[in-house]
Amino acid sequence: MKIIRSLDPQVVAAENIFLAMGFFDGVHIGHQAVIEQAVNTAQNEVGQAWALTFEQHPTTLLTPERTPSLIYSLDQRIHFLETCGLSGLILLKFDTAFANQEPSDFIATLHAAIPNLHTLFVGTNWRYGRNASGTVDSLTTDAKAFGTQVSSTPAIQSNSGTVSSTHIRHAISHGELSTAEELLGRPVSVSGTVIEGRKIGREIGFPTANIDTQKRVLPPSGVYIVNVSVLDEDYQGVMNIGTRPTFKADTPDTVVEIHLLRTPPTLYGRDLTATLGPKLRKEQKFVTKDALIAQIERDIDAARAYFLENQAIPSNAPNALS
Repeated sequence: MKIIRSLDPQVVAAENIFLAMGFFDGVHIGHQAVIEQAVNTAQNEVGQAWALTFEQHPTTLLTPERTPSLIYSLDQRIHFLETCGLSGLILLKFDTAFANQEPSDFIATLHAAIPNLHTLFVGTNWRYGRNASGTVDSLTTDAKAFGTQVSSTPAIQSNSGTVSSTHIRHAISHGELSTAEELLGRPVSVSGTVIEGRKIGREIGFPTANIDTQKRVLPPSGVYIVNVSVLDEDYQGVMNIGTRPTFKADTPDTVVEIHLLRTPPTLYGRDLTATLGPKLRKEQKFVTKDALIAQIERDIDAARAYFLENQAIPSNAPNALS
């Protein structure tokens, strides 16, 4: 999948382009339906299916106080978009100049960048332009002047309600992982960069990789069985999310730490993805260090037994996000 980071004139000078647009946090089954329309139409009409998205959520500029914790990192979004069968991706910064465009100027800029823009694909709630004043109806009218069609896909209804990134974030943060998995179309995962921690795990005999999750939505505190993808390898492990109450800290921030069942190479600075399996238990405070060690040993035994029976947690996660 080719990636372009601008809307310079004729930056996509190719055969007919069928373009899906959205932020696509989660690349969930609703997003997949929009993209699938573009991919299938491109195949039938003889052209290329592309997507347009943004590096950062638009609210980081427009209403930063309302910016949600995201489901996926940018690298994960790119990976999952690529698995949808797209030929290319236009990845833009959502800056002041872009936000202040009039809706009609947006489509003109888009057409100048993609002269052979055949059809645009969006969800029915798509908004664009200054003050989000552009709608699917205005997009259809503006695009028609350039000979471009617009196809809008209604929101998908699932057993648990309307499919949306907001719904998925709520499900993950409330521990409703089966619901989140249904709406995503894949298991829930947590990704981030390995950073240096307090080395408590190493001191008690269970070294962990501490993960900087960069304000992404997390499941509730507790201990989970995970399958970890890093450095083109898959590892089995146990992940703890919480404040480590047994070891008091001046700033008890939420920590994501993973103990791998086999020793990996040095991971500092590497990006990894942990795909979640069953939750083993809630986080708890132990009276003694020995009691904590005994419980960790039981957690590891439970994880080994799980993987002995299941081999791996099904995952569409990228093997490496370096």
